[in-house]
Amino acid sequence: HKVIVDEGDGRMELVVPDEKLSLAIGRKGQNVRLAAQLTGWKLDIISESKFKQMEEESITALSLIVSSRSAAAQTATAGSFDPIASVVMHPRCMNCHQDDSPRQTDAAIRHQPPVVRGEDGHGAPTLPCQTCHQATNSADGFVPGVATWHLAPLSMKWEGRTKAQICEQMKDPARNGGHRTGEEVIEHMKVDPLVLWAWGPDKDRPVPPLSHEAFVAALEVWVRAGMPCPQGG
Repeated sequence: HKVIVDEGDGRMELVVPDEKLSLAIGRKGQNVRLAAQLTGWKLDIISESKFKQMEEESITALSLIVSSRSAAAQTATAGSFDPIASVVMHPRCMNCHQDDSPRQTDAAIRHQPPVVRGEDGHGAPTLPCQTCHQATNSADGFVPGVATWHLAPLSMKWEGRTKAQICEQMKDPARNGGHRTGEEVIEHMKVDPLVLWAWGPDKDRPVPPLSHEAFVAALEVWVRAGMPCPQGG
């Protein structure tokens, strides 16, 4: 027999052999009720087989918690930003995270015809981005399109930056477009039309190596891990 006492809750759990369970409980639970009245304790009576099952389930649950925490710790130190970097450093993203002028193609050549950033990232007043870039891809997909087409703010310039430096930028509200929390970074990557365009560029332009869904999932893992950044490169 085993007795497990919870003094804080005034409860006792009594473990009895399977063959004595019915006797201990009594007809319609009368033995349990009588014992509870006499002792002033809340009583639960369970069989040894049920107690063993509960022990095994508790051990399994504890093992899963430990494994999950261990996996999260390993992820935090084993490059959880790497899959994110494979997207944000891809030409579909990097070509618009420039300083003075956007880039084109996977070779990152300077934009033709020549254009400049302008004061707000939407081009010069005489040649704004929307002169050619419409709400959707046009010219049989040759000209990419989003209604708000523009360069990323200079504070979000990724050109020439390492993976570690870009990671630090993405965490910094002063350099990530004002997104104060990891959840806000995730939301931006989920819904921003310019971000989404990277997976629908048309005209045989290669897309990032991860699907958008996998990219968002990688961001969520990174944020849960505390947004760790790689060292060095």
